[in-house]
Amino acid sequence: MSETNSPRSGIDARVRTMPGAPGELMALAHLLQRTAAALVALTQDPVPDGQSPSVTDRLSRLTPAERRIAGLVRQGHTNEQVARRIRVSPHTVNYHLRQVYRKLGISSRVQLAGLPWPYTVV
Repeated sequence: MSETNSPRSGIDARVRTMPGAPGELMALAHLLQRTAAALVALTQDPVPDGQSPSVTDRLSRLTPAERRIAGLVRQGHTNEQVARRIRVSPHTVNYHLRQVYRKLGISSRVQLAGLPWPYTVV
């Protein structure tokens, strides 16, 4: 992203045009720019040369708890059912499932169910 089209350039331009803009607004503009840059970095492919990691590589990043929860969800269990089965709160199941989605680069149960799954769920 070029400097003139960066999120910060637009924010800074608007703040500078405000009559008597206090320093807090400039600090806020800087914070927003850093946040925007961090979000862009999170969405960029971390693998060099634009090659995305294989499904096996992504699955290997899951913790044992994440693998177990993901496996039960793949079998069709709801978060409540998974929570009862492994004796944790539904909130904990939801947290681990969000981590699974993030690590695997997916956003739904349907996508999770469509991935090859080399693990046995107990």
